[in-house]
Amino acid sequence: MTPWLAGVLSLLSLGFAFRTLVACRRAERGLRAVDPDPFEQRLAEKELRLVLGLGRRSVLGVGRAALFGGTGLGVWALTGGSTHYLEAAMAFGLGFASWAGCGEVHRRIGSLAESRRVSSRRQ
Repeated sequence: MTPWLAGVLSLLSLGFAFRTLVACRRAERGLRAVDPDPFEQRLAEKELRLVLGLGRRSVLGVGRAALFGGTGLGVWALTGGSTHYLEAAMAFGLGFASWAGCGEVHRRIGSLAESRRVSSRRQ
């Protein structure tokens, strides 16, 4: 039961993280399609910074929740006795894998933000 719950939590957190990454990339592509009007350009840049900042914080929080959820489910499985070591390890492993995946998405969103900062300094 606990590995199943940890798997659901892991899939939900990774799904949210990748959906956030897609939204950030979409916002970054939308900035390129903005009119050359300086006011519109500034508004689009502010929107992109907000989307990237919120996306990074959200993915970081979801990753931590997945890790703590997997750990909690692993501890819960251990309360059932010594016959549940495999279930506990699977629950923790799924939580850890989800946390690592969310960390990678967090890094990629940060890379988008950094590339945007570098390109705005050049202009």
